[in-house]
Amino acid sequence: MVIAKLIKNDIDFIVVQYYSYLTYGKFVQNESWEIIVPQSQRKLLKGESFGNSELAGVKMKSRELRVHEIAEFKELRPTHFTTVVKDSTGAVYERVGKNFKTNILKINQHAILQTN
Repeated sequence: MVIAKLIKNDIDFIVVQYYSYLTYGKFVQNESWEIIVPQSQRKLLKGESFGNSELAGVKMKSRELRVHEIAEFKELRPTHFTTVVKDSTGAVYERVGKNFKTNILKINQHAILQTN
């Protein structure tokens, strides 16, 4: 139960749902789901397998959700998440009461200050 674990540990993260189309006519699509967590919170991800990524120049940890994790997210979405963006290419969800963009800037600024 990775979503519940991240919420319980108060880790700031977003869930991204996106579609990829195999034709210009958009007849065939693949739906993917991904969790994105700030690199600075990697120590809180013990026991979870996340890869390195970058979002708008900020280092992140991310991984695709498994089928049972997508179901878990969909169950928790009404009470724990708000939709930030939703269009024909996908959607971005963040935790209720959290602002991922603002928090990511604060978290990374704090991490930079600690390393200096």
